[in-house]
Amino acid sequence: MVYGGKPSTGCKNCRQRKIKCNEQKPACTQCTNTGRVCPGYTNLFDLVLRDETESVARKAQRKKKREANAKGTATTTAAADTLAAGRSTGSNRTVPPSSAIATTATSGLLLPKSFQGTPEQQAINTFFSNYILIPRHPLMKRGYLECLLPLYQNTRHDSLLSLATTAMALAIEGGSPSTQHYRQVSRSYFGKALVKTGRAIRDPVESIKDETLMSVLLLSFYESRLKYPFGKTSADLDSLRPNTFENSASRLTSLSAQVSDLLAFANPTLRNRNEFPSRDQLMAILDYATKVEAQLSTWPDSVPDDWRWRPSHSFDNLPSQERKLYVYNRRVDIYHDIWVASIWNSYRGTMLMIQYTVLQTLGMLRPPPLSHLGARIAICITTVQNLVDDICGSVPFNLGTKTFGGPSDRKELRYPDDGVNKPSSDYRTSAAGLGGWFLMEPLKTASRAICLRQGQQEWILKQIERIQRIYTIKKPIEDPTSSMPSPACPGGRG
Repeated sequence: MVYGGKPSTGCKNCRQRKIKCNEQKPACTQCTNTGRVCPGYTNLFDLVLRDETESVARKAQRKKKREANAKGTATTTAAADTLAAGRSTGSNRTVPPSSAIATTATSGLLLPKSFQGTPEQQAINTFFSNYILIPRHPLMKRGYLECLLPLYQNTRHDSLLSLATTAMALAIEGGSPSTQHYRQVSRSYFGKALVKTGRAIRDPVESIKDETLMSVLLLSFYESRLKYPFGKTSADLDSLRPNTFENSASRLTSLSAQVSDLLAFANPTLRNRNEFPSRDQLMAILDYATKVEAQLSTWPDSVPDDWRWRPSHSFDNLPSQERKLYVYNRRVDIYHDIWVASIWNSYRGTMLMIQYTVLQTLGMLRPPPLSHLGARIAICITTVQNLVDDICGSVPFNLGTKTFGGPSDRKELRYPDDGVNKPSSDYRTSAAGLGGWFLMEPLKTASRAICLRQGQQEWILKQIERIQRIYTIKKPIEDPTSSMPSPACPGGRG
């Protein structure tokens, strides 16, 4: 494999005919106009790193021979000097023959420029480069992946953490169309990690080690994407950990835990199909939800100023039909970085869960429209619409114009900017690798919303399909309204 420079991304027919391809989907105009069958477009990974042609191979061999001949004399002299040093008088210490041989062998060696590691090594390198070793906001201490590298550096190759990391890396690397077979390999590592996890969590010492907790978090993320059964949850082990320094991100995590308690309290009552809840039960749920919402609503006031999002008009010059694929209602918001955007969407998704619970409860209470509780329905619907609009506004920042190709950046992709500075390479790398993953859950939560503008729910579902296509996530989309009873939508929207 060699790097052949910037490749042509046109279809095979246009490249063979040496004409410009407009790369239309599903078939380019050049093929359509001439009655040819367009073969489609090769994945960019396969274009950039492609097999050597015979002429390139011969040229490389001739260059290698010339360099080897030029260094031959120097190599022989160096080997002789090394062996002679091992026999020097006045000392019983000699240089082992293996050292001399190693020096001789490596002194004239032409190291390959391309990385020829195993799939596991390549996947781990990509995982750490695209997901771990990327800049983030100084106050962003919410994510646990930043703790992975120091733990991973001090672990054995067959340890629980090593197996969990390898499984996660292979699963993500398998998101590229050319490496989908990595997903199958990742399942083997996942199974081995589960066996070691079962032993570790039964050990009172091992269960509270940092390595064990990190492994469980990685495996939890893995199985949440691929739907593997996993008994002991990360929350069980996290409860054994001491409290950490609180900032805006960690404070949101603490507040979100209260929403989990709310859902645990409300769902058994609201989803009981055998017995309709009493008014007292419904009012208790409503009071609980009101208190949690009041506390969570204070969170935006505590975030740093540079966490606030700003509008961008960088996609306004896209053709109207193309812009609708990436932008909803002409709204494009930009953030400090992809991590800050994910925190805001986490907040919005959590707030949406509260609003859904309130709406479901009010739907069962059926208050008169002009009553206090009736007015609460209209307020909730407005809040839901605003939160969903905010999530939709973050989609261009997270995904840009990316529609396929796995978790990698490509030069032709566009990302929004502030009109002054172009998107940085760090932002593009993190958006390409993490943007879709960070958006999946907020979009799924938003897709369950009622009373949205006409066509908004369909646009959200299209974005979920887009993320599934980018990362090759083969998972059916659930019916967004199947598990969320709600009051009638005023004004005929839906």
